[in-house]
Amino acid sequence: MMTSTKLVRLKKMAKGVQVVELGVIAPVLFAVLFAVIEMGFLFWANLTMQYAVREGARYSVTGQTNLDPTSSQQRYLAVLQEIRGKSMGLFDQLQTEIVTCRVNSGSVVACNTSTAGNNPFGSPGEIIVVRLDCKWKTVVLGRLFMATPFFPNNTYSFSVAATLRNEAF
Repeated sequence: MMTSTKLVRLKKMAKGVQVVELGVIAPVLFAVLFAVIEMGFLFWANLTMQYAVREGARYSVTGQTNLDPTSSQQRYLAVLQEIRGKSMGLFDQLQTEIVTCRVNSGSVVACNTSTAGNNPFGSPGEIIVVRLDCKWKTVVLGRLFMATPFFPNNTYSFSVAATLRNEAF
């Protein structure tokens, strides 16, 4: 039979065990929680940039002039401004590179990377591909999966693209 002093001692030891268990489990629990939150941000950034690129491509194929493009350089900057405006501020936070390709009769006519080039958005009837390559700096995921190729250099790289045919403008 246990005496009351032994029972009190066992209860005090049990309290100490709970603190140790919490100390062991809490870092893992918080790491998983923050990883889930960061994955949510990654998906949100991907969807937001997909929407922005789709809107920029739509602007480029309709021949709109409300952003005052009078040359191919200004047209390129107007499309970039449209993408930046629809990206909810992410365009300036991500490391981005824009690529435009013109396709005619099933073959690529020209691709331009980060420069306006010579008429990057083509003429009426041509198919235009606007692609944006993005890099998002991770906080938690890059450190959790350091030894894997999923997040090299603590970055998440993704590309979003939109393909549309130029309207008769």
